[in-house]
Amino acid sequence: MTHQESIVRPGRNLTEGWWTAGELSVYLALILSCTALPVTIPTSFTVGGLIFQLYEPFLAVAALYVLAMRRPSKYVFRRFLLVAASLGVGLTVGILNENSLQKIYQDVRLPIILAVGILVAGGIASTEVASRCLRLLPWILWISAAVIVLASTTGLEIGGRAESVMSSEGGDATRLLSPTTFLAVAVLCGFVGIVVARKLTLRSALKYALPALVIIGLSFSRNHLLALGVSLVFTIVALRSVDAIIGLLGLLVTVILFVCVCVLLLSALPSDTWLSEQVTAYSARVLEGSTGSSLSSDASVGYRVEETSRIVPVIEQSPIVGQGMGAAYQPPEGQSGQFLYDRGPYYAHNFYLWLLLKAGVVGLTLFLLAVLGPIWRALRTPNKGQLVAGAGTAAFLAVNFVAPLPLGTPESLILGALIGLLAGYSRDRALGEERLNN
Repeated sequence: MTHQESIVRPGRNLTEGWWTAGELSVYLALILSCTALPVTIPTSFTVGGLIFQLYEPFLAVAALYVLAMRRPSKYVFRRFLLVAASLGVGLTVGILNENSLQKIYQDVRLPIILAVGILVAGGIASTEVASRCLRLLPWILWISAAVIVLASTTGLEIGGRAESVMSSEGGDATRLLSPTTFLAVAVLCGFVGIVVARKLTLRSALKYALPALVIIGLSFSRNHLLALGVSLVFTIVALRSVDAIIGLLGLLVTVILFVCVCVLLLSALPSDTWLSEQVTAYSARVLEGSTGSSLSSDASVGYRVEETSRIVPVIEQSPIVGQGMGAAYQPPEGQSGQFLYDRGPYYAHNFYLWLLLKAGVVGLTLFLLAVLGPIWRALRTPNKGQLVAGAGTAAFLAVNFVAPLPLGTPESLILGALIGLLAGYSRDRALGEERLNN
């Protein structure tokens, strides 16, 4: 029982009820934000013409619960305030520049969720609430993996994005990007780090790793390889030990053996089976698509390069505080109702350039101060909590160069939670170690 829990007396029913409702809100926010579900199950609602996700009210209650009952450490609260200040710069400049209020709201809403995620996760780090959330993850991952496989095999429509992927051999597969996709990436990054550190056996990690691998595999995304690579580098640099090198070699040998077994099994299957088509498409889009020649001719990479050439001159017009939330940097394309027309002028795939546009050097500096401080602490002498959260945070910060996670849902919440957990475990090293030992 933590110190905060010990101050609650059985006779105070109101406090007990608020405590229970607050904890339940944390679990519901996690489940509702990150579980892949068929589109027939509603995951959002509308109030006054504004669309909200179902998890957002529970996240708000969780934030109030953390502020009232958990009392986040000053270190965690400073991370929250720094991100809030960064967004405040862009919000203030946007209002002063008389940018569209609707566009200001669209720009700032999801980064605010990132800030709230820092507060909530930082407040529950090293508590039983965090431990229970960890035990919820396998359920979320396995259920989501089953739904995604069902969607891939039967055409079931699920929340998120679905795109056709053509392989070099003419096969067709469906790329499924669900609310669970980046949760799976975060889980794999964290567990790759802790397995390399030899603090957890591969067998113990399978209940997390197997469904996460299925979810990531069926997303056919190159960004995930970048994330996993950065998490490995973070772990090696943080540990700086022979054990870490041995753990890395053990992981590599296991992965190589796994790939060899898969190749042997697939060679015995007809080429037109569902599994063969997925593997062929993954190899074509992700593995072959990550080479220099493929990237140079890739349409999505070309669009990102064009984005950069357009956004940099606009940033240079007001580099200190930016153009404000709601500012556009390129003309709309296509027709009204399409992403490139409605959101394209205000959105950039490089999050750091986006933040420079909206809040300038001041806003970007505040954001980096919020996230790099806990990273630096974790790189010096990490406990297990810092190692898991740090590997995921570093990976997500790297992905932000090519995919703006703070501008996505639930990616913004997941990144905020990782930063908050990292800050929370940085403050309470002993408890962070104890909780993860369990």
